[in-house]
Amino acid sequence: MTQRKSERPLDERELMQRWATVSDLADLYSMSQTAVRARITSGEWPCHRLGRTIRFSPDDQQAIRDMWKSNQPDLPTRKQNALRRERIKKLLNDAF
Repeated sequence: MTQRKSERPLDERELMQRWATVSDLADLYSMSQTAVRARITSGEWPCHRLGRTIRFSPDDQQAIRDMWKSNQPDLPTRKQNALRRERIKKLLNDAF
């Protein structure tokens, strides 16, 4: 994997204002460049090809972001986890 030119974290808002690379999206979504390329090849993610170069326009990035968010599971919040632990603890105490 290639190193980012700057050491500062990738800012999604800043990225959405320019054409992004495969490396940019791999870093943003915490996946390998190979996984990003596989999604491009399958046609799942829109992109623009300029010869061998692949770039993602701001519109492409928005479409990918919408797909990504719709496919992510709803994770429980801390409060929901705490309530669940309390219920389990109560059930265990009642059982013994």
